[in-house]
Amino acid sequence: MDPLESEWIIRARSGDLPAFGELVNRHDGYIMRLIRSMAPQEEAEDLWQETFIKAFAGLTAFREESSFRTWLTRIAIRQCLDHRRQERWKRLVPLRAAPSGDAESLLELPSPDPLPDQRAVRQEMWRHLQRALDNLPGGQRAAFVLKYVQGCTIHEVAEILGKAEGTIKSDLFRAMQRIRAQMQQLYAP
Repeated sequence: MDPLESEWIIRARSGDLPAFGELVNRHDGYIMRLIRSMAPQEEAEDLWQETFIKAFAGLTAFREESSFRTWLTRIAIRQCLDHRRQERWKRLVPLRAAPSGDAESLLELPSPDPLPDQRAVRQEMWRHLQRALDNLPGGQRAAFVLKYVQGCTIHEVAEILGKAEGTIKSDLFRAMQRIRAQMQQLYAP
Protein backbone atom coordinates (compact mmCIF):
# COMPACT_ATOMS: atom_id res chain seq x y z
CA MET A 1 0.00 0.00 0.00
CA ASP A 2 1.12 3.52 -0.73
CA PRO A 3 2.78 4.98 2.41
CA LEU A 4 0.97 8.29 1.96
CA GLU A 5 -2.38 6.49 1.73
CA SER A 6 -1.51 4.50 4.87
CA GLU A 7 -0.79 7.75 6.68
CA TRP A 8 -4.13 9.22 5.57
CA ILE A 9 -5.92 6.09 6.81
CA ILE A 10 -4.23 6.31 10.22
CA ARG A 11 -5.08 10.01 10.52
CA ALA A 12 -8.66 9.51 9.26
CA ARG A 13 -9.21 6.74 11.84
CA SER A 14 -8.51 9.29 14.54
CA GLY A 15 -11.13 11.63 13.08
CA ASP A 16 -8.96 13.78 10.78
CA LEU A 17 -11.48 14.85 8.11
CA PRO A 18 -8.91 16.47 5.76
CA ALA A 19 -7.00 13.15 5.69
CA PHE A 20 -10.20 11.32 4.79
CA GLY A 21 -10.81 13.99 2.16
CA GLU A 22 -7.49 13.02 0.56
CA LEU A 23 -8.64 9.38 0.43
CA VAL A 24 -11.91 10.48 -1.16
CA ASN A 25 -10.07 12.60 -3.74
CA ARG A 26 -7.84 9.68 -4.66
CA HIS A 27 -10.70 7.21 -5.24
CA ASP A 28 -13.83 9.24 -6.00
CA GLY A 29 -13.68 9.02 -9.81
CA TYR A 30 -13.22 5.25 -9.82
CA ILE A 31 -16.03 4.72 -7.30
CA MET A 32 -18.40 7.02 -9.22
CA ARG A 33 -17.73 5.13 -12.49
CA LEU A 34 -18.36 1.84 -10.72
CA ILE A 35 -21.62 3.06 -9.20
CA ARG A 36 -22.81 4.53 -12.50
CA SER A 37 -22.26 1.14 -14.11
CA MET A 38 -24.48 -0.54 -11.51
CA ALA A 39 -27.17 2.03 -10.74
CA PRO A 40 -29.34 4.63 -12.48
CA GLN A 41 -27.70 8.00 -13.14
CA GLU A 42 -30.11 9.79 -10.83
CA GLU A 43 -29.16 7.51 -7.92
CA ALA A 44 -25.39 7.54 -8.48
CA GLU A 45 -24.49 10.64 -6.46
CA ASP A 46 -26.50 9.50 -3.43
CA LEU A 47 -24.93 6.04 -3.57
CA TRP A 48 -21.48 7.63 -3.95
CA GLN A 49 -22.07 9.72 -0.81
CA GLU A 50 -23.44 6.73 1.12
CA THR A 51 -20.39 4.70 0.11
CA PHE A 52 -17.95 7.26 1.50
CA ILE A 53 -20.05 7.84 4.63
CA LYS A 54 -20.01 4.09 5.32
CA ALA A 55 -16.29 3.97 4.60
CA PHE A 56 -15.59 6.76 7.08
CA ALA A 57 -17.83 5.19 9.72
CA GLY A 58 -16.25 1.77 9.21
CA LEU A 59 -12.65 2.86 8.80
CA THR A 60 -11.66 1.25 12.09
CA ALA A 61 -12.78 -2.12 10.63
CA PHE A 62 -10.41 -1.79 7.65
CA ARG A 63 -7.68 -4.34 8.38
CA GLU A 64 -5.41 -3.56 5.43
CA GLU A 65 -5.51 -7.21 4.28
CA SER A 66 -6.50 -5.85 0.89
CA SER A 67 -5.99 -2.46 -0.68
CA PHE A 68 -8.11 0.47 0.44
CA ARG A 69 -9.52 0.66 -3.10
CA THR A 70 -10.66 -2.99 -2.95
CA TRP A 71 -12.28 -2.41 0.43
CA LEU A 72 -14.00 0.72 -0.87
CA THR A 73 -15.16 -1.14 -4.00
CA ARG A 74 -16.80 -3.80 -1.82
CA ILE A 75 -18.66 -1.10 0.09
CA ALA A 76 -19.84 0.56 -3.14
CA ILE A 77 -21.06 -2.73 -4.62
CA ARG A 78 -22.90 -3.63 -1.41
CA GLN A 79 -24.49 -0.16 -1.40
CA CYS A 80 -25.71 -0.65 -4.97
CA LEU A 81 -27.02 -4.18 -4.35
CA ASP A 82 -28.67 -3.21 -1.05
CA HIS A 83 -30.30 -0.20 -2.66
CA ARG A 84 -31.61 -2.36 -5.47
CA ARG A 85 -33.07 -4.88 -3.03
CA GLN A 86 -34.63 -2.17 -0.87
CA GLU A 87 -36.14 -0.17 -3.69
CA ARG A 88 -36.74 -3.09 -6.08
CA TRP A 89 -35.93 -0.78 -8.95
CA LYS A 90 -34.85 -1.74 -12.40
CA ARG A 91 -32.05 0.16 -13.97
CA LEU A 92 -30.19 0.62 -17.21
CA VAL A 93 -26.42 0.46 -17.24
CA PRO A 94 -24.84 3.42 -19.02
CA LEU A 95 -22.25 1.26 -20.75
CA ARG A 96 -21.23 4.12 -23.02
CA ALA A 97 -19.88 5.89 -19.92
CA ALA A 98 -17.52 3.03 -19.12
CA PRO A 99 -13.90 4.13 -18.66
CA SER A 100 -12.43 1.58 -21.04
CA GLY A 101 -13.33 0.38 -24.51
CA ASP A 102 -14.25 -3.05 -23.10
CA ALA A 103 -17.95 -2.22 -22.82
CA GLU A 104 -18.22 -1.08 -26.40
CA SER A 105 -16.57 -4.25 -27.63
CA LEU A 106 -19.57 -6.19 -26.35
CA LEU A 107 -21.47 -5.07 -29.43
CA GLU A 108 -19.06 -4.24 -32.20
CA LEU A 109 -20.75 -2.36 -34.98
CA PRO A 110 -18.65 -1.65 -38.05
CA SER A 111 -19.51 1.95 -38.87
CA PRO A 112 -18.17 4.68 -36.57
CA ASP A 113 -20.67 7.11 -38.11
CA PRO A 114 -23.82 5.05 -38.69
CA LEU A 115 -26.71 6.08 -40.87
CA PRO A 116 -29.92 7.05 -39.03
CA ASP A 117 -31.50 3.61 -39.49
CA GLN A 118 -28.28 1.93 -38.30
CA ARG A 119 -28.18 4.26 -35.32
CA ALA A 120 -31.75 3.28 -34.41
CA VAL A 121 -30.87 -0.42 -34.64
CA ARG A 122 -27.77 0.15 -32.52
CA GLN A 123 -29.76 2.02 -29.86
CA GLU A 124 -32.35 -0.75 -29.81
CA MET A 125 -29.61 -3.36 -29.40
CA TRP A 126 -28.15 -1.37 -26.47
CA ARG A 127 -31.58 -1.22 -24.83
CA HIS A 128 -31.99 -4.98 -25.21
CA LEU A 129 -28.49 -5.61 -23.85
CA GLN A 130 -29.17 -3.32 -20.91
CA ARG A 131 -32.45 -5.16 -20.20
CA ALA A 132 -30.60 -8.48 -20.34
CA LEU A 133 -28.04 -7.14 -17.85
CA ASP A 134 -30.86 -5.83 -15.68
CA ASN A 135 -32.35 -9.33 -15.49
CA LEU A 136 -29.15 -10.90 -14.14
CA PRO A 137 -29.09 -11.87 -10.46
CA GLY A 138 -27.12 -9.38 -8.33
CA GLY A 139 -23.96 -11.47 -7.94
CA GLN A 140 -23.75 -12.29 -11.64
CA ARG A 141 -24.40 -8.68 -12.56
CA ALA A 142 -21.73 -7.39 -10.17
CA ALA A 143 -19.18 -9.88 -11.52
CA PHE A 144 -20.11 -9.01 -15.13
CA VAL A 145 -19.84 -5.25 -14.56
CA LEU A 146 -16.52 -5.54 -12.73
CA LYS A 147 -15.02 -7.83 -15.39
CA TYR A 148 -16.39 -6.49 -18.66
CA VAL A 149 -17.24 -2.86 -17.87
CA GLN A 150 -14.62 -1.94 -15.24
CA GLY A 151 -11.94 -4.19 -16.75
CA CYS A 152 -10.98 -6.03 -13.56
CA THR A 153 -9.21 -9.39 -13.69
CA ILE A 154 -10.91 -12.57 -12.40
CA HIS A 155 -8.64 -12.42 -9.35
CA GLU A 156 -9.63 -8.80 -8.63
CA VAL A 157 -13.34 -9.57 -9.08
CA ALA A 158 -13.03 -12.52 -6.68
CA GLU A 159 -11.22 -10.37 -4.11
CA ILE A 160 -13.74 -7.53 -4.39
CA LEU A 161 -16.80 -9.77 -4.15
CA GLY A 162 -15.25 -12.07 -1.54
CA LYS A 163 -15.78 -15.21 -3.63
CA ALA A 164 -13.55 -17.93 -5.01
CA GLU A 165 -12.17 -17.41 -8.53
CA GLY A 166 -13.99 -20.55 -9.68
CA THR A 167 -17.29 -19.11 -8.45
CA ILE A 168 -16.61 -15.88 -10.33
CA LYS A 169 -15.85 -17.81 -13.52
CA SER A 170 -19.12 -19.72 -13.04
CA ASP A 171 -21.06 -16.50 -12.44
CA LEU A 172 -19.56 -14.93 -15.57
CA PHE A 173 -20.29 -18.02 -17.65
CA ARG A 174 -23.92 -18.12 -16.46
CA ALA A 175 -24.30 -14.37 -17.01
CA MET A 176 -23.01 -14.73 -20.57
CA GLN A 177 -25.36 -17.66 -21.20
CA ARG A 178 -28.36 -15.66 -19.96
CA ILE A 179 -27.44 -12.59 -21.98
CA ARG A 180 -26.75 -14.65 -25.10
CA ALA A 181 -30.07 -16.51 -24.75
CA GLN A 182 -32.03 -13.28 -24.37
CA MET A 183 -30.27 -11.62 -27.29
CA GLN A 184 -30.71 -14.71 -29.51
CA GLN A 185 -34.45 -14.75 -28.80
CA LEU A 186 -34.62 -11.22 -30.15
CA TYR A 187 -32.15 -11.40 -33.02
CA ALA A 188 -31.93 -15.05 -34.16
CA PRO A 189 -33.24 -15.62 -37.70
